[in-house]
Amino acid sequence: MAGPDEQRIKIMDRQKNLLNGHLSFRAAPLSNVSEEEVATTGWRRGPRCVDAGLANRLYMEALGTVVAHELVRLNSKTAQIRGGLACWQRRIVTAYTEEHLADDIYIETLAKLVDLSRWYFCRAFKQSFGVPPHQYHILRRIECAKQLLMAPAP
Repeated sequence: MAGPDEQRIKIMDRQKNLLNGHLSFRAAPLSNVSEEEVATTGWRRGPRCVDAGLANRLYMEALGTVVAHELVRLNSKTAQIRGGLACWQRRIVTAYTEEHLADDIYIETLAKLVDLSRWYFCRAFKQSFGVPPHQYHILRRIECAKQLLMAPAP
């Protein structure tokens, strides 16, 4: 008859095989928890919960469901970003910025193009592009300058 440690090892191996077939811990980390911490904690705690009874089994099932849900949510390719500029607003702003790279662009002008207040436009722009409007304009100028420098001289 196998001892308790051997039984735990068998249970851990079975859990790992089940999870390896369906889930991968190579997904994005949950909050500030590393992938290794999630995997190690699950494998360490699993055998104790199996031996402890129904209450811990239910807890582990619920925990597994939450972890699986988070992994799917974090890896979802159809995740929607709430807020920011609408597609038509982003298109108008980027086209205007590209056409006026050499000019000074004022936030009031961009905000009027997309019918937003100056304050809300700045917030929505940063949420959509990850940088404020002025920084975006500077970055686009730098990219344009790089392309011009890399182009062969006539």
